[in-house]
Amino acid sequence: RITDEGAIELFNELQCLNQLQVIDLSFNPIGEKALDALTQLLNINQNLVVNMRMNGIKNKFAMRKMANFESQGRLNIQNV
Repeated sequence: RITDEGAIELFNELQCLNQLQVIDLSFNPIGEKALDALTQLLNINQNLVVNMRMNGIKNKFAMRKMANFESQGRLNIQNV
């Protein structure tokens, strides 16, 4: 299972992989703490799609902060 700390480390390491297109981290307890590192990764790699369904994000404000990436089809963070 990947937690916030592991996700932050992973997102930071993946920044150098410009060819990476899809990563699925669904069903891991990744929460709001990792969203800044995820935002940075998505801004660096414009082709990346991240699936993080059924995660640990409970804060609706944090979810709305990521809405731009969701509307682009580059992020799925649904918890339903």
